[in-house]
Amino acid sequence: MENQKLTTEELTSIRTLMTEFNKLKMRLGDVELERSKTVKKIDLLQEQYFKLEQELAKKYGSDTRVNIETGEVVQVPAEKDATSEAPNLTVEK
Repeated sequence: MENQKLTTEELTSIRTLMTEFNKLKMRLGDVELERSKTVKKIDLLQEQYFKLEQELAKKYGSDTRVNIETGEVVQVPAEKDATSEAPNLTVEK
């Protein structure tokens, strides 16, 4: 049996589809890398926020509310249920 060959049109079509498929896979990989970088940045920001929150709680008290527009710090009455060791410092806009 003799080998058969695709027509020029068939070969062009399959090459075009494979090229587009590969481009999309690469783009998806780029998106996933960017997502991973973003998640790492978010994790870092959360760590920085928690550290600052701890510092502010030590300075102003653990049961305070901070208005980020004015910088005003207000004492908030402590709740009876103190099961968490994390400060109850809240930030409001």
